[in-house]
Amino acid sequence: KSCSLGDLQRLVNSYYKIDSTYLEHEVTEFVTKIIDEIDNFHITDFKFNDKISLIQNEQIVMDIKTYLDKYMSIYHWKDYHCVGLDNYKKALLAFDSGFLPAFLRTLLWTVSSMALQLIFGFFIAVGLNAKGLKLRRVYKTLLIVPWSMPAYVSILLWRMGIFNTEFGLFNQILKQIGGKTVNFLSTNGMAFISCLVVNLWLGVPYMFTMMDGAMQSIDRNIYESAELDGAGFWKKHFYVTIPQILPILMPVIIMATFTAFKQFDIVYLMTMQTGSKTGADINTVITYVYEKAFITSNYGYSSAVAFIVFLIILVLYKTMNRREFSISEQ
Repeated sequence: KSCSLGDLQRLVNSYYKIDSTYLEHEVTEFVTKIIDEIDNFHITDFKFNDKISLIQNEQIVMDIKTYLDKYMSIYHWKDYHCVGLDNYKKALLAFDSGFLPAFLRTLLWTVSSMALQLIFGFFIAVGLNAKGLKLRRVYKTLLIVPWSMPAYVSILLWRMGIFNTEFGLFNQILKQIGGKTVNFLSTNGMAFISCLVVNLWLGVPYMFTMMDGAMQSIDRNIYESAELDGAGFWKKHFYVTIPQILPILMPVIIMATFTAFKQFDIVYLMTMQTGSKTGADINTVITYVYEKAFITSNYGYSSAVAFIVFLIILVLYKTMNRREFSISEQ
């Protein structure tokens, strides 16, 4: 019974990664109850050092985990208290809460993903519609293969087969040319770029398929008229192709944007999978909600963040839907 409230609080923070902005009153109440029931947990065998880094009894760890899971669960039908808008204030006003960095990273992820998918999809579709191209259907079939594979399988193949530090294809090539191996998934910047590459691999087939269909609906006489007026490759596609296919593609772009915004599987499987975390911290809002709900068991806070994400998506939908309507009217 020589351990103090601070000792146990540091113990809880150490083993369950409760950050400094966690609901401190809940942690305090939890460790106070532990002290009150210390005989039931048989903590007399504990020896605390200055850093509280070693637990000498694994059963006590399980007992504390069981108590924590019970205390932090959503089933507080009789033992609860109202926190009002505290969770919303913490998410929106505290930058170190993690939500605002995750939100900004999600915006960067969405814009980057959509820009790359549109650029690559457009030029692939233009190439497939070139005059005199042979084996066009074979190329389309091969290019659509990544879209036909289960995303889970593709992501793990990229992680283990391409980006692996020891056996990955990229590092094997670097070794062959005398370069140093690169840990693609251990730093934030490289992990973010690697996830963008995988997202590009999965998303481009869908995008170029939609663009290819839209381009085939364009009357070829318009291109001939543009050529007679002296339009070259870039001018033809900038002034003819893009304006013609944009109204058709707007629903596709809206759907793809929302898919990118709420992307979960790529970031999670590449960097956050349980038992094989890479060390990179590139949380998006969806992975952030998952982490708060199912890793730290902070269901109230994660529910508040999920509702904020819902409102953001609703605003984005209204904005993009209005833009689609204006383009259709033109």
